[in-house]
Amino acid sequence: MLDLVIIVALSGLLGFWWNSFAAREAARQACLRRCAEHGLQFLDDSVALSRLRLRRNPAGRMVFYREYRFEFSVDGVARHPGRVCLLGQQVLHIDMLLES
Repeated sequence: MLDLVIIVALSGLLGFWWNSFAAREAARQACLRRCAEHGLQFLDDSVALSRLRLRRNPAGRMVFYREYRFEFSVDGVARHPGRVCLLGQQVLHIDMLLES
């Protein structure tokens, strides 16, 4: 019985890790596309998870809501913060703040 519990727990952790990896890559690709569309430079080619919650999607299923932070540049010198939000694997919105 304990073996079964361990296998189920490890399977759940592996599934969560795989899902998180796919969501992070979806967020990174969305940021890369948005920066390219606006002629901006996507810095460090990475996103960092800043928030993780459980929320319902439009179909009523519980999925992970994730917020990732990233940085971009207009001129290649100054860094500006950005945020991308995902519900499951779907990008909800991307916020790009230009600070003065």
